[in-house]
Amino acid sequence: MTDLVETFEAERPRLLGLAYRMTGSRHDADDIVQEAWLRFEQNGKSLNIPAAWLTTVVTRLSIDRLRAVDRDRSRYVGPWLPEPTSLEPTPDGFIDTADSLTLAFLVVLERLSPLERAAFVLVDVFREPYSSVAATLGRSEPACRQLVHRARAGVRAGHESALRPLDGDLLHRLVAALLDGDPDALLALLSPDVVLTSDGGPNRKAARRPVVGPQRVARFLTNLSRREPDAMALEGGVNHGACLFIHTKHGPMVVTGSARGDVIASLTLMLNPDKVEGAEHPRAMR
Repeated sequence: MTDLVETFEAERPRLLGLAYRMTGSRHDADDIVQEAWLRFEQNGKSLNIPAAWLTTVVTRLSIDRLRAVDRDRSRYVGPWLPEPTSLEPTPDGFIDTADSLTLAFLVVLERLSPLERAAFVLVDVFREPYSSVAATLGRSEPACRQLVHRARAGVRAGHESALRPLDGDLLHRLVAALLDGDPDALLALLSPDVVLTSDGGPNRKAARRPVVGPQRVARFLTNLSRREPDAMALEGGVNHGACLFIHTKHGPMVVTGSARGDVIASLTLMLNPDKVEGAEHPRAMR
């Protein structure tokens, strides 16, 4: 039993990273990895390559989860955003893994089918060979190559390579402009096509549609800061970018986003209490 636990714990960060990229939810990732452990506990002693078996189990559970929640997300109140989470990078041989954990990138992955998402994550993030991906997905290698081809096209169409996660400097300047009541300084920080998206879920009041354009985003932020004069903001990090944890009388909020050059390209306001909770507990993933 000790050997099984040690083997599984060695794989846990990778499995959590895989499940989180697949589902966009820390809670779902935790549940999937726990289910994988229960199955591994029953079957682990007979496995020749535990890592490959666990990858297959987690991938298939993630696909099942995506299919199950698809209808729920279509009825979600307001925009649905991936659940932010505080991540501690772990040393590994994969390249660009941090980029695949940004919220902007995870939003793009939401537009892929479950099979496209799985094939893309396994091949382009975890560098799995097509032979392994074919076995995991129960598809032929040519079919998996086609899935990855379509997924890459979708990712290129939806994700701007020049975007990077917000850094602390931009957030500090944003807060300073709001506290100083300086509209010119605030507008200077926002790109001409800036978009602000709020996810409040069914229980928190939030903008039900994305706010587009610097004038509208600046007005939204100004009004929000005026409604919450006693809010306390703490700097932190989620998904390899800087963020603000803001505690208000209505509940906590996580503010983060992306930048293009020296201006803010997008802002996300996470108010859904179920998702905010996951951002305040650092965990190791890769």
